[in-house]
Parts: sequence; structure tokens; C-alpha cells
Amino acid sequence: MAAKVDPSSDTSASRSHASGHADASRIIVDVPSRLRSVLARLLASHEAARNSTVTCWELSDALTALRRAGGENNDLRWLVRRGLVDHAVLETPQASAARTFRLQSNLRFSSNSRFVLTPAGVQVARELIGAGEFPGAKRHLPQAASDERIATVAAPPARRPHWDRNRGELVLGSAVVKRLTLVTADEDAILAAFEELAWPVRIDNPLGSHSDAPARLRRTVRALNRQRLQLIRFQEDEGASGVRWNLLDDNPPHAG
Repeated sequence: MAAKVDPSSDTSASRSHASGHADASRIIVDVPSRLRSVLARLLASHEAARNSTVTCWELSDALTALRRAGGENNDLRWLVRRGLVDHAVLETPQASAARTFRLQSNLRFSSNSRFVLTPAGVQVARELIGAGEFPGAKRHLPQAASDERIATVAAPPARRPHWDRNRGELVLGSAVVKRLTLVTADEDAILAAFEELAWPVRIDNPLGSHSDAPARLRRTVRALNRQRLQLIRFQEDEGASGVRWNLLDDNPPHAG
């Protein structure tokens, strides 16, 4: 499936790339910690496209996907203005053999909006997500939580769960920890955020900043802890600002 990007409606993309490259080191310290999951999702899409034969726009992220990752409209506008993200509109049907994306200079988003990282955005996302500690994160956490240096490091592969979205299965090694026959959007948002970040000990609440997000997080954590094999435990932070996980058994059984 081919993709065509029509830049005729936008002359700012090249300028944002150039300015983004020049200011990347400064931008890194300014990126709010709540955008980690959004950048991780965009970076995962970028890497998937880079390792395949399609353009980045074919695997671009929709507005709804980035909202599930915790991004609000103003967060995305912030990323676009700083040259970290390009915004385009899908102008042809999703199933069309040749899709066209038109770059946008405006910051009005719709259901047809699609987003990709700019080269500067890729650089910033890689540095932030690979840094182990998200810049500024400690300023947004209680002191006790900050001292634990929790937000970040990926779990070793041998001890890392895997969320298989296509099968609806959360697995650890060869053991199926939980099988979800009907996955809710909140369950998928949490598991997908952990998966995209290689299962760090903790992530910020990926359900957004709406007033009901803490209650939804608590409800979803309870659901995720109802497992056929009790191998993994999820727990929300005080105030439900984030969620963490840990293994309950150092030697998980193999599925029989």
C-alpha cells in the first residue's frame, strides 16, 4: 500500500525540522513528563516503519491512539509547535490502495488527523526514552517516590511480560498470565504503554488527565490483577498519577 504526502498546504514542516534540530538539546529539558507515553508510541511507529518497506505516514498514529496514550490536544499542539511532530490529514479512505496525507499548518485536529515524529522528534524521543529517568519527572513526584528512581528502566528481557494485542494475551515467558476475550480501551492503553516502553517499573497514568482518569485507572488495575496465573501484580500510585508492576514469582511456571 503506497502513501503520498502532499506538502502544498504547509510550508512550515521544513522550518520546524530545521529549528527542531538546532534546539533539540534545549527542548529535551522542556518536554513535560506526562508526554513520555505519547513520544514512546510515536517512536514505536517510527521504528516499525523504518524496519519495513512502508513510509512513516503509512504507520502514522491517529488522534484517538495518542489520546489513549495520555496526550491531550494541547499536548500535541505543543509537540507540533516545537518541531517534534508533524501533523497531516488523511484525505483518502483507510482501505484505499494509495493513500494521501496532506501536511497541515493549522493546529485543528480531527478524526482524520495523523501524526509522526520529525527527525528532531526522533532524536528527542530516543534520548528521553533511553535516558532511564525522564527529565523533570522528579519534580512531579512525591519525594519518597522520587528517591526510588522508579520511572524508567526497562525490565530485563527474561523477566519482561509481553502484551500480545492481537491475541488479547498477557504472557510471561511461555505462561499466559491473563487472556482478555474483550479488551477495554483502558486495559489496552495501560498494557500497550508498558509494552512500548519495554516494561519499566512505572509509567505515568496513560489514561489522560481528565477528572475521571484516576478512578478509571484504579478500576482497570483491579481488573488486570484478576489473572488465571497470579504471576504479575499491578498497583496504582497514591493519587493514581501512575501505575507500576512487579513479579510475584521469580520462577514462573511454564504453561502446560
